[in-house]
Amino acid sequence: MFQYKHSALMLAIVASMSSPVYASSNIVSPYVVGGGDVDSNTPASENFMASLRNNKAGEEPFCGATIINRQWVLTAAHCVVDGDGKNAVVMAPSDITITAGLLDNRYPQKKHLFSATHVVIHPDYSPIAVIKKTTVNDQVITEIVSSVLDNDVALIRVDREFIDLGEVTLATSSQSQLIEQRLKTEWEVANDPIPTDHRPENITVLGWGATTVEGSKPSPTLKQAKLSFFPIDLCYERIESHDNPGLIINNPVLGDLTKLCTLPPVVIADATGADACKGDSGGPIFATDSDGNQLQVGIVSGGTNGDPVCGSMTRPGFYARVGHYTDWIVDNSSKVPANPITPPDFIIDQDDGGTGGTGGGGTDGGGTGGGTGGGGTDGGNEDCNDSLSANNCNIGKDRDGGGSFGFIGLLILCSNAFFRRLRV
Repeated sequence: MFQYKHSALMLAIVASMSSPVYASSNIVSPYVVGGGDVDSNTPASENFMASLRNNKAGEEPFCGATIINRQWVLTAAHCVVDGDGKNAVVMAPSDITITAGLLDNRYPQKKHLFSATHVVIHPDYSPIAVIKKTTVNDQVITEIVSSVLDNDVALIRVDREFIDLGEVTLATSSQSQLIEQRLKTEWEVANDPIPTDHRPENITVLGWGATTVEGSKPSPTLKQAKLSFFPIDLCYERIESHDNPGLIINNPVLGDLTKLCTLPPVVIADATGADACKGDSGGPIFATDSDGNQLQVGIVSGGTNGDPVCGSMTRPGFYARVGHYTDWIVDNSSKVPANPITPPDFIIDQDDGGTGGTGGGGTDGGGTGGGTGGGGTDGGNEDCNDSLSANNCNIGKDRDGGGSFGFIGLLILCSNAFFRRLRV
């Protein structure tokens, strides 16, 4: 095992778009920037949006979600998982309340409140990038085991059926491919021969997250904004370092298409535009198919950190690509799980080694966790203040085999739900 040198780009902090599950005084929540209110006359039967609330923090909303059938919502895994391996926990269902049928989050009634009964995390969810390096015949071979916020998908089951509420239509794998081909063509046409100052408006994002580029205050009312689909190959080139490609966006040439990207379509003010922001994590992005049907194509996940926090015209936001997971989503939301919590494999692996967990209760996870079981106290290291959890300053994960190692000690993650105040 040996130390790896990282380029400046790889020191970028990845910001996820949710608000803290275990809230503390030094955490803020996130929002849709540059958008407008969803029509207040929208009937409940067409309202498929849901909000996750933390029962241990005054039922404060911390992430978005979408209703996918009568008793299940779809959200981002990082919303309900705190930590990257050591001491990682999945939020206990008893700590989660789902609100649905609302446009204004300030005034929930009893009929809008649903208790979570089960939390199911995608088995391959990975909050951090992990690189495996092996030496064969004096030659170093590098393999990217997982990228940042890979497979950022989770399901939550509630205690009773959603009655007379809307349900989203999820894009299938084939539908996603057709939609993305069309949207990529729209991008190319708009930017040929020179980049346009008004990109295509072909993606819609919804959420209760931050409405300012500083990401400082959540919105009480549901917002929506138009975004521009940013082709994944260009997103890969924009975000990734040539020294260590694939740490955030998987190489699209290899066909590992687990994420989508967007950029603001047009400058609104001060060189910024519409964007998802802190607090929007777990919520949806939509695109239309060739028949004009609105399909959920992504789940708000994260973006590289910088100034402004949200709304940058050049730094893409990224999303879990729904079409890659539709079969898994449908299969797991069509049955009642055997256990209240279905953790990702990295937590199961840690549990086998005596660390990690899936419980509720405990103390505040240091104010940075989106999670969940409370599993621990503040790590006490000021250098960790912008990380996904209080104990991920050393977030490289060793892999089996001599000479192999986990990377990312310098790539600090920040889930859009998990920004600390000192960043704003």
